[in-house]
Formats: sequence, structure tokens, C-alpha cells
Amino acid sequence: AALPDLSSVRINPAMIAMQKQYVVSGGYHWPAVGREFYQIGAVDSTTGDVAAGVSYTGFLEDYMESIVAGDVLDSPLESRMNIGLAKVFGKLSLGISAGLISGFALGNDVANEPLRKLKGTTFGFGVAGFFTKWLRAGVSVENLSNKSVSALAPTTYRAGIAGIFLNGDFTAHVDLVRRYRVEGFEYDIQPRFLPSGSLLLELREPAETLVSSFSVRVYDLLRVIGSVGDSLDGFGDRSGSLGLALVQRLFSISYNLSRTNLQEAAVDSNANLNVNVSF
Repeated sequence: AALPDLSSVRINPAMIAMQKQYVVSGGYHWPAVGREFYQIGAVDSTTGDVAAGVSYTGFLEDYMESIVAGDVLDSPLESRMNIGLAKVFGKLSLGISAGLISGFALGNDVANEPLRKLKGTTFGFGVAGFFTKWLRAGVSVENLSNKSVSALAPTTYRAGIAGIFLNGDFTAHVDLVRRYRVEGFEYDIQPRFLPSGSLLLELREPAETLVSSFSVRVYDLLRVIGSVGDSLDGFGDRSGSLGLALVQRLFSISYNLSRTNLQEAAVDSNANLNVNVSF
């Protein structure tokens, strides 16, 4: 409910119409585990009554090389392109989106195909609105009609509330995410090596997570960002992250430390650079 930029084209397309802007954006991301990736695109909510946005995410390294290197938690995506349209009706904005996705999934081990290439389209929609000048809300669904690429783009439902205080110096967000799991990826489980039974059926059930996050400006362009997530379905543990970001109109750069399980000592890190050109 607080992202009116490139990220919202996929996460909640209704948000691209929530403020007047024409932005061309590009970002590069260095995760601790898995391949580096980039994202480019544009959002235009000034030209006409209907706002439009497009984003493209791609990887510079080969997925098979990543698997051979032992990055078992790497994303199976090869590329993702999303387009979104949105229109404001009073205090509400409605948006729709479509995506073209390609990547890899587990293949047929009997036929000696450890991986198979997948490519297909998905659809989504979202609603966003203002309760007051500082409180906003949004709901969205991502990756509907995704049968051909469900292993790459699981159907995800989101609902969130965002508060923007002190002229944007402090923001707080609460989001509920319900996402179908990807077998053989997020738990590093390969179904073809498991006996048939209830375990695989359980992994097909959706995961629910409640995430609370914040951003606070501590000095000039410097912000502290953080989040705490709590699994609501008993399959996962609490997660958390904390980072620093330099945020300016034309660019942002951030460094983030995160724990996917607060009870474990393992810490992941990622760095992100984003450049915006606004008109």
C-alpha cells in the first residue's frame, strides 16, 4: 500500500495511479545467495486518465551454473516482464496487470531431465485507497491463470495498511501475504526423491505470513529500514531484517541484513542500487 513506483506494477498495479509521475527506473541487486539480477522499467500516470507501467527483471548469470555452484536457494526465474494499467475513481484506484515469465522447474528424472524450461503468462489485479492523507490501504492478487508457470510464479494474495508520518520521515507498514508454495524450491525438497504421501500434499497448501516493516529518516538522506515477519501456518519461523539506505529523488542505494529464521545464527545480506529519472 506504499509503493507507487516500479515495484507496484507487479505487486499491486493499482498503486501506479496513486500519484502523478513519469519515472524511468533501473536497479541492480546483489543478493548473498543466488544470481545477481537487474530490474528496469517506467511508470506514467501523467499522460492520460489511465496510468500505465512496465517492468522487466533479468539475470546476467546462467541458472544451471548457479545450481552447479551449489546455490540451491537461487530463484528459478530466467526473466519476468510485467505491464500494469490503473485508474483512479475518487479515493480508490483500480489496477490490472499481466506478466510474461520464463524459467526452470524440476523435470522428469526418469527421462534424465533434471530441469525443464517453462514459459507462460499470468494475470493480476489490485485495489488501493486513502483512508486519510497519512493512512492508506491496498489489496491485490498476483499470478492468476498461471497453470503453465505455477512452479515459477505461485498465486499470491496480499492485503496491507501503510502509515506515512512526519511528511514521510517515518513510514510503517503491516502486510498479510498468502502465497502458494513452490515444491522443490523453498524447502530444498525434490518431490521425485520423496515417497508419495501427506508431505507433498501439505507442501501444496498456501503459506501465510504477517509482515511488519518500517522506514525512518535518521539524518538528511540516510534511512534505517527494517521488518519482522511471522509465519501463521506453522511451517516457518519468525524472520527479520535491518538495513541502511541512502534515498534521494534520483537514486537510492541500500544494504540489508536478514535472517530467514531468528532462532538460527545464519545471516544473509543483499545490496541494491536503484536510479530514477523523473519528468
